[in-house]
Amino acid sequence: MKRLIITAALFAFATPVLAQTPSYNFVQLGYQELDLDDGGLGIDVDGDGFAGSGSFEVAENWHVLASFSNADFGSGVDLNQFSIGGGYHTDISQTTSFFTNLVWINAEIDTNFGNVDEDGFGLSVGVRNNLNNNVELEGAVSYADLGDGADGISVGGAAWYRFNNEFSIGLNAAFDDDVVGYGIAGRFYFGR
Repeated sequence: MKRLIITAALFAFATPVLAQTPSYNFVQLGYQELDLDDGGLGIDVDGDGFAGSGSFEVAENWHVLASFSNADFGSGVDLNQFSIGGGYHTDISQTTSFFTNLVWINAEIDTNFGNVDEDGFGLSVGVRNNLNNNVELEGAVSYADLGDGADGISVGGAAWYRFNNEFSIGLNAAFDDDVVGYGIAGRFYFGR
């Protein structure tokens, strides 16, 4: 009997009662930590900084998005990144949506010895799910190509806790061959 009650309680917790599909109208701002470890080049540095992004639905199933981030690696080395683009999203259940984004990326590394500025594109595919009225999970696989062999695939995810219909706070992480990033952010939803 105890096992049946526990199973029912877990099922009730995992089953969304009034949750709806995630909104693509939001802005967010957060703090990030980056660990760059490229054994081939002998680079192992840590940096931190701020990141922000936003998304706006322009039509049913379509959104535009932009993001910026900066990281200070110390010793006069800074990384600044900006992206802008568009995406498509569609509901695959009452609480889950699939998305794909295509963005133009500008990345600039500033050092005491000069600057490196590269442009390229990024493509991501992912899923967002409202587990219930307060918890959203998202995951994505992304590809970025900045030319001159600077391309790669990363895997990332986030977990958001929603305090109300407008505000949530979340933890995020992303991994590729050379960089591990993680952070915390606040997100404001509008147009709900």
